[in-house]
Amino acid sequence: MLFGLFFGAGNLIFPIHLGQAAGSNVFIANLGFLITAIGLPFLGIIAIGISKTSGLLKLHRVLIKHMLIFSRLPYI
Repeated sequence: MLFGLFFGAGNLIFPIHLGQAAGSNVFIANLGFLITAIGLPFLGIIAIGISKTSGLLKLHRVLIKHMLIFSRLPYI
């Protein structure tokens, strides 16, 4: 799972496309990519480490209504 967070297909293909599309704004594009592709997964790993759980044990506390909304939201 950790390997997929940092070295998924998006982290191998997306930087090349990002560099082509950024043009003269390469520094800002790289900064945004580093924050979202490395920073956010790293914060997730730190949060799971601090909470001392597997990250999936607390899913029963999520309301059914929220699960339905957030699972269908990307398809809208």
